[in-house]
Amino acid sequence: MPSARAATAHNSVVGIIFPDPEDHGFELFGLGDWYRKQMISEVDAITVSSNRGGAAVSSEFLDWLADADALIAAGRELADRGVEHASFACTSGSFYRGLAFAEQQSAQLTAAVGIPVSSTSLDIIAALRAIGAGAVEVAAAYPPEIAAAFRRFLADANIEICAIHDLDRPKDMIRHRYDLGAALIETLRHSPFDCPVVVPATAMNSLDHISEWEGRLGRTIITANSATAWHLLRLAGNPPRATSGGRLFESPGEPPLTTDARRPGS
Repeated sequence: MPSARAATAHNSVVGIIFPDPEDHGFELFGLGDWYRKQMISEVDAITVSSNRGGAAVSSEFLDWLADADALIAAGRELADRGVEHASFACTSGSFYRGLAFAEQQSAQLTAAVGIPVSSTSLDIIAALRAIGAGAVEVAAAYPPEIAAAFRRFLADANIEICAIHDLDRPKDMIRHRYDLGAALIETLRHSPFDCPVVVPATAMNSLDHISEWEGRLGRTIITANSATAWHLLRLAGNPPRATSGGRLFESPGEPPLTTDARRPGS
């Protein structure tokens, strides 16, 4: 399978820990293919599942989804296969207990696995820092408890939420077939804000369409998957560039995040 190719000798290799199994059409299982479509030939990507997927419905469920032993096992599999930098590609499973928790989770995985391991939540913060965003509008498919947790997470990182919109919540395991573009256009077309839009859901496919959506809305859009794909390139020392990944991939940005996502002095 393309997403699970063995590493080639001349390429950097990045990795994804994804909660859900591969056979449900989630685009991050094909991240290596997407990089190659963007003419990014210097980076390979390998994705493995922690087999703890499902919709974010409560903090108790997310405790199970983000179980450290499951994530460490998946991370060690990536390291054994030559991955040099990885990300836990579950937004809610990394932000739900706040920024300090996300940083601790990243540090714990990094220490246990032996390679740097970020998370999609930290990848989003890195992306927002790169484009100089201090405020965002959020479109999320979370129940109220989890949406409130994301608001607190961004506040911990000194990022203001201008507005947060509740997208229709797709049924579990068919979220990748959700028409995210149509939902965003409908939700945001009358928005009074011009700040970047954040869509925090790795289960919603977006990578091939972000530039089109940005053109229609006249807004910068950062999805969970675009932030993860972008930050992994940064961590691997490769200039993030892509024709369909949106404005984020045009930004030189700040250095990649360490495990501390706060601005100096915050």
